[in-house]
Amino acid sequence: MSVSLNCEVDSNPASTPIWQRDNGPLPVEQSDDGWLNFTKISRAESGWYKCYTRHMLGIFNSIGYFLNVRYMETEAEALNGESTDSRKMEVQIGGAVTLECDGGCWGHGPGMDPVGGPGRLALSRVVYQEAGEYRCVAPDRKMQDTWRAQLPYHIKVTGRPMVHPPSQTVTAKEGEPLNIVVEFCAEPRYTKVLWMSEENVYVPGAPARDGVQALAIEDGGTESCYRTVLSFDTIQWSHAGEWLLLVRSSEGIADASVLLNVTRASEYSHAHFRSASLTYLSLCLALVILQEHRR
Repeated sequence: MSVSLNCEVDSNPASTPIWQRDNGPLPVEQSDDGWLNFTKISRAESGWYKCYTRHMLGIFNSIGYFLNVRYMETEAEALNGESTDSRKMEVQIGGAVTLECDGGCWGHGPGMDPVGGPGRLALSRVVYQEAGEYRCVAPDRKMQDTWRAQLPYHIKVTGRPMVHPPSQTVTAKEGEPLNIVVEFCAEPRYTKVLWMSEENVYVPGAPARDGVQALAIEDGGTESCYRTVLSFDTIQWSHAGEWLLLVRSSEGIADASVLLNVTRASEYSHAHFRSASLTYLSLCLALVILQEHRR
């Protein structure tokens, strides 16, 4: 079939739209007014397409679009609800995207958590946690066949790393164990993660140093998101202060600050222990005196 992609740039002074393809040169020539016209689309022309422009104020990009070309047999499978294909879209962190739906309600993620509807779904100021699959769910059983014919959307969120939260304060008692957990997201994937104190640097998965270890990075449960844990075997008074987390990817660097406050055991506890010890000692002395008296 024939397919056309159009890019419009609204600017003053005027700026020319330019199409690009992630995995190589454009398969067709772009027109001067921003159109990509495929006379007879083929599967070889599938891939990510993005529009950008070079303006006097800088370079500006659109969101990415995944052009998915399928054979007619695959289309028939989709109408029967058997296809696992999806409409793929790419959006920069902080960007916006609108998903179309014919009157249904929207679910997100493996658990199909409700996120809006009925009708179209507009996402603005997109964050990494909003990546993943979106499906338009029919409002009643009579519309099940229509719902199955609508392929789900899969949104890929890209951009600089983000750390959640960027700052926090943790209070711990001296002598007790502690785990500090921080979530971060990055797409493209992170290339370096470091925990730092004023004196040392801790690499996730490396051996412990002075009772402190950055554990191996875990899956955060959300697409492109992860968890890093800084583990203290026993909190010491010297651990108090600022701990810095750095996350780096090809798109930039993000950091988070954790202020660790350390408190000492309460005087009440020590006094209670001393009181209990004196009571035990007094009982022992009383028993000794009683034994001597019996002799």
